[in-house]
Amino acid sequence: MGLLSTVKEKNILVGNPVDTEDNWKTKNPILLKGAIFITSDTNPIKFKIGNGIDTWTDTPYVQTEAIGYSLEELNTGKKWLDGRYVYRKTIHIVNLPNDGETITIAHNISNLEQIISFTGSVKSTDGKISFLPVVNNSFSYPYITCDLTSIYISTTSENNSNSWSAYSGYITLEYIRSAARSIATNSNSQDEPNLFEFLGM
Repeated sequence: MGLLSTVKEKNILVGNPVDTEDNWKTKNPILLKGAIFITSDTNPIKFKIGNGIDTWTDTPYVQTEAIGYSLEELNTGKKWLDGRYVYRKTIHIVNLPNDGETITIAHNISNLEQIISFTGSVKSTDGKISFLPVVNNSFSYPYITCDLTSIYISTTSENNSNSWSAYSGYITLEYIRSAARSIATNSNSQDEPNLFEFLGM
């Protein structure tokens, strides 16, 4: 049996699937193992390689350069202890709260399960830069908590001489999502389609 007959009989994909990034997100298919899926409207062109288990949104792009920072969610390509992907997202803080107050910022992360780490910094209107969380017991300082929907930034009222409302900046979160699947945690991985096996490679 020739290659063409094998392709027809198995009804598998020939060539590399190409679509816009929005269409891939909307369709969100499980990516066939070993197949390359390409975005047509990004510059530079980006692509993902399927593992037969994860969907488009849960599969990281093949990194041709270092992972950067974005106000949109990024799949870092790194794996957590249980095999799930680690995601990264940067949150803009317009202003820190006044002393003794709390502000709430929606992080808009779906299926958040665990925050692994966060880093942040804020800058005052006069150019002073502080890192978050601020560790200084000599005056009121911001502390940060998070739940499934929002980030909460609070300041104590130990010393009202410091005004944090003049500060703005960013927090970058790295986290895992409860809905993200992976080879390591899926017991049916051996039953998923394998492009290389279909082609006899």
